[in-house]
Parts: sequence; structure tokens; C-alpha cells
Amino acid sequence: MVKGVYPNSLKVAQVIPIHKKGDKSACPNYRPISLLSQFNTIFEKMLHHRLYSYLQDFELLNGHQFGFKPNSSTSLAVESIYSDLLHNHENGLFTCSLFIDFSKAFDTVNHNILIKKLHPNNGLNGTALQLFTSYLANRKQYTVVYGAKSNRRNIACGIPQG
Repeated sequence: MVKGVYPNSLKVAQVIPIHKKGDKSACPNYRPISLLSQFNTIFEKMLHHRLYSYLQDFELLNGHQFGFKPNSSTSLAVESIYSDLLHNHENGLFTCSLFIDFSKAFDTVNHNILIKKLHPNNGLNGTALQLFTSYLANRKQYTVVYGAKSNRRNIACGIPQG
């Protein structure tokens, strides 16, 4: 890891479809669960901790980012919206709200775009940037259903989650 290279052998996810609800013969009724090695999971937690600390230390996270932050919840998001609505109403201002369901947003994050966002916008460079680039590059997955394995496929989008 000192050279910013993440081993390809740790980048292979086994995807298992878990039934959520409804008709078991309909694919949309399943949620894919990706299984990665335990070492990968430990490494991700360390990487997350260091990156999150960096983003906090340099105040690079938006104050209106409510998800995936400690001590931040949907209740705080609703409270913030309510406060803005009340303020605007009291000051005779017109308010318009747009609510978007990003429930599958992490499945669509393009790895190249994510790396570009980390550098130069957020100052990640050198070995740290090389490590994130290596971590996201050459990721693969395969699916197992009733004991049958699919071929490995490359992954260019999505956030790996161990």
C-alpha cells in the first residue's frame, strides 16, 4: 500500500441476489449483495476513516450533507428544510422544493468521475490519489445463483461495499 497500489485479488466481488419482496421470478424483487474478502472490509474501514477525517479537517464536506455522516440524520434534513421554509414564509419569499430519490445512486457512480472529484477539487494527490485510483481500477464481480457461477465482469461504476 506504500506505493499506492491495491491488489487486484482483493477487488473481486461475489454477488448474491437476496429476495426482498413479491414475485420470486421477477429480478427487480431481489437486492444484490456483494461479498468481498474480510481483509478488504478492514482496509475499507481504515480508508474511510482516514478520508473522512481529511475531509472534515479541511471542511470539504457540504454543511447540507446529511446522509452518511455521524450525528446526522434524515430528521436533521427535515428540520433544515422546515427552518428554510419558515424563514422564507416569514420574509415573504417564494419557496420551491425538488425531492429526488437517490436510493440507487451509489450503483451509478462512475469511477473515473469520482477520481476527478477527489483531485484537484479536494486536494487528494500523490500516493493517496494513486491508492484510490488503484482501489477502483480493475474491479470485477460475478454472480452465484443456486450454486452456478457467472463469468467475471468488469465494474466501471458503483461504490464497492464490503
